[in-house]
Amino acid sequence: AATREAAIARLRHSLDRLRLGGVVTNGGFHRWLIDRPEFRAGRITTRFLDETELPVDYGVLEAAAVAAHRKPGSGPWGAGDRRFTPHRPSRTVAMRDLHGNIHVVEPVPGTAVDGVVNVRGQSHTFTRLSRSEHWAPASAGSHGAANAVVAPFPAVVAEVHVEAGQVVDGADPILVIEAMKMLHTLTAGGPGIVDEVRVAPGDHVETNQILITFEHPEETEDA
Repeated sequence: AATREAAIARLRHSLDRLRLGGVVTNGGFHRWLIDRPEFRAGRITTRFLDETELPVDYGVLEAAAVAAHRKPGSGPWGAGDRRFTPHRPSRTVAMRDLHGNIHVVEPVPGTAVDGVVNVRGQSHTFTRLSRSEHWAPASAGSHGAANAVVAPFPAVVAEVHVEAGQVVDGADPILVIEAMKMLHTLTAGGPGIVDEVRVAPGDHVETNQILITFEHPEETEDA
């Protein structure tokens, strides 16, 4: 590009069309960054991120609504839920993102490719849930003992809240990881006793890496 403004315009155009499915990216952060007046003027310093409030979700609800706007599955469990206002009916759909979070949204027109949506440069990947999946427990371990806590995506361990031998419940915060300048709290998923803590603050972890393992209370009693 001949000028800085032209280069920024080309970058914005590319980020607005970026769709990367199945992985967590920082495309939305870069799309937000290039529209900041400090960046456009070339006045970014090494303290910028520490001194600036960053976006929280990069349009995740908007993206979920777009991803939901496609033909629902056949059968009684793929229909979603209908709710009615005095003037118009609408259907809400449950969409699960890569972090395992479920967003209940009303579908809106847009462009989605295999469940991947671009909102302001950020790629969002969603799985459409059936009614049975939506209302069922989040995991089989919700009512049983937890086996392990694994990393949902590449990240850095920020905090570890448990130690070996500690008794935990399913909702107890186990550790906190950081990815793309955002903190994510991981829970046990079910009651158990911490067997092994395999990470420490500052460790880099990969997707599906086992971070903490648990032993079942009944296993301890049998021993």
